[in-house]
Amino acid sequence: MLEHIIDYDLPEGFWKHIYNVGGGEKCRLTYYEFMEMLYRSIGIRDIIKVMEPSWFALGNFHGQYYLDSDILEGFLHFRSESAVDFAKRIRRRLPIGIRLSGMFGPSPVKRGMSSISTNKGGSLQWMRKQDGEKIDAFYGSMGSLKLIPGWETWTPVRSTRESEKITLSHGYDEGKGLEAIDFNDLQGLAEFRGGRLLSEGYDGDLWKKLKWECPLGHRFEASPGLIAHGGHFCPVCDGNWEEYDIISASSPFFRQVYEPLKLNK
Repeated sequence: MLEHIIDYDLPEGFWKHIYNVGGGEKCRLTYYEFMEMLYRSIGIRDIIKVMEPSWFALGNFHGQYYLDSDILEGFLHFRSESAVDFAKRIRRRLPIGIRLSGMFGPSPVKRGMSSISTNKGGSLQWMRKQDGEKIDAFYGSMGSLKLIPGWETWTPVRSTRESEKITLSHGYDEGKGLEAIDFNDLQGLAEFRGGRLLSEGYDGDLWKKLKWECPLGHRFEASPGLIAHGGHFCPVCDGNWEEYDIISASSPFFRQVYEPLKLNK
């Protein structure tokens, strides 16, 4: 990708934008499907025999793709493999003992998976040590963790269908284009995020910092481009998951993502 940025004669419109990187449609699958694919490559045909649903986080974990990732591919043509190609590449690099582990049946593999999850940073260790901070962050609460069903009643999640894709609103008329954003749009952007635009003017420079205030009262500087195009807002609140419920109540922008995915408290 970086080589292509250097080598290609890129148009002026490429620069000063924020892009999402993704492998495209051939790499879009759920984590369940991803695990199925990897374990089949070592001879395990049924992953329910080697792991339990409760070993895996319900939220606050990577597992999404971006509808606009094709834009960067259109400029740089960087994609080179599908998810299946990736699984084959991983298999070739595995020690031979792991590549052949499926020959010995699922029980040894499940013991190995359990051992990994019991080690430092693993979900089984959090449960054993009653690590409330980790359990709350990734499961919502100990109560939510205990409600995770076993395989007998759990339905695997499959890849998102076309009709289920969600396009987020960014709080302004995106049809007009970033370059046409005006001062009123910026005020609307701030309000849509539960905050305020503190600067009293806008000279049309998308990447010149202005002053803002978030719903929790933090004041900060950021460019309109970073907010309208990049999706960022308050640098203090962005990583403060303990305040997400409060932020969601004030920010329609944040709420449209957080509420559908929010873990049961």
